[in-house]
Amino acid sequence: MSPTTRVWKWSNVFGNGVYMKHGLLWLLDMKKKLYHMSMKGKLQGLEMPVGGRDADVGSVVHVAPAPEALWVLTSKGTLYGRSNMSSENALGQHWDEIPLSPMDGKPKLSVRAHASV
Repeated sequence: MSPTTRVWKWSNVFGNGVYMKHGLLWLLDMKKKLYHMSMKGKLQGLEMPVGGRDADVGSVVHVAPAPEALWVLTSKGTLYGRSNMSSENALGQHWDEIPLSPMDGKPKLSVRAHASV
């Protein structure tokens, strides 16, 4: 192995966002940083949203991709979705916080995404 080769260790790999050679493969590393990989094999990190006044939004605990959709649940119990995802724009535009006020005070462990194809 050359000195410039990096060995990646993934805690989770999510392929639900890929359909008919479109979309992205989503990966979560051991430090809870979110990455995406295109169908061409290009790996890139994706910055998580920043809370109000640069508050810590917590680390990623669960990722739920679907074709043209991505939801992320953080350790602070906040759910985020990527906006404007499409087959032409697989990464979307930005993060939107999904209000969970009816569930305030209740633990959130995971989120699921399904797509009808």
